Amino acid sequence: MTITERIELLAPMPVLEAVHWPPAGALPAMTSTDAGRVRLRRWIDAGFPSVPSATIRVVTACARQHQAILGGLGRLPDPVRCHLQRNGVIVALTDSQGGFQAHLPRLASPDEPWQIIVLTAHDVGAGEFLARLGHEVAHAWLEPPADAAPEPDDPTVEIERQHLTVTLAAEWAMPEAALKPYRLQEWRAGALARDWGFVGRAADPDACMRAATLPGDR
Repeated sequence: MTITERIELLAPMPVLEAVHWPPAGALPAMTSTDAGRVRLRRWIDAGFPSVPSATIRVVTACARQHQAILGGLGRLPDPVRCHLQRNGVIVALTDSQGGFQAHLPRLASPDEPWQIIVLTAHDVGAGEFLARLGHEVAHAWLEPPADAAPEPDDPTVEIERQHLTVTLAAEWAMPEAALKPYRLQEWRAGALARDWGFVGRAADPDACMRAATLPGDR
């Protein structure tokens, strides 16, 4: 998506004091995938709803952790909170839990298949836990639904993807072939979490890409 197209996407947005708008620097990252653009447009078409963090479904057995998650959700712009409210459930474990049982809250009228974000506080402090929250929410915003049809070829998106690959390959002094799609997904999620104001390794795009490995990687 070109800069002009992004501006046109935002053109109908009125000045509403109650709405938590996307940070100016985060908009390009939020609209860097077709899924992100569709979800932003869906929020615009719904009338720019302002969404309280407390309306997002959070399942945890720890009241303190629940409050921490609500605080982290408060950093998100309203389009993202609206998406989570309609389509998402956040499940969190404390560092001392091996698991727990709970009933999933009802999703009244989801726009797409449910997204479940699972977090653990094991071996991390409070700041890094929230960075993980921001990182996984970024994936939930940027990645298409599991049952979505393949994205049509978009020359602009492909050019941006190639530019990002070349830039990162030069920065990391590695072959472009080593920057597999899932590594770019991790880089994007870390960058968007950082743009939303989260701080930690999970909100460090370079650290996220370094840590991205799958079986068979060399």
